[in-house]
Amino acid sequence: MRMFRLILVLFVVFTFHLLPVGSATGNTGSGQDAVLKTSTPAVELFVTSWCPYCKRAESFFRREGVKFNKFDVEKDPKARARFQKLNPSGGVPVALINGRKIKGYSEDAYLRALGGD
Repeated sequence: MRMFRLILVLFVVFTFHLLPVGSATGNTGSGQDAVLKTSTPAVELFVTSWCPYCKRAESFFRREGVKFNKFDVEKDPKARARFQKLNPSGGVPVALINGRKIKGYSEDAYLRALGGD
């Protein structure tokens, strides 16, 4: 009986592992596989109000249904101090996704970080 349970568990895990990412949610998204929304990723976005790439990054996370905390590094001194430690060379946006730092705007990098690759 134990062996049967083990085989069943392995079968289920293996089967779900082979599914395309978007098929579990039914979301076709923007032509790319959708990010699974079963767990809430920790996303922090460091931006400025005038940066067009910051706006694109915000739009991406909203479009994908990913909750994020936005920090304007020009208006929030604590956020600015933290941002300067993360990215001493400057430049926005900077996203922290599940602890992974991504400098600049890159939907591919965001998707990889959200998917855990």
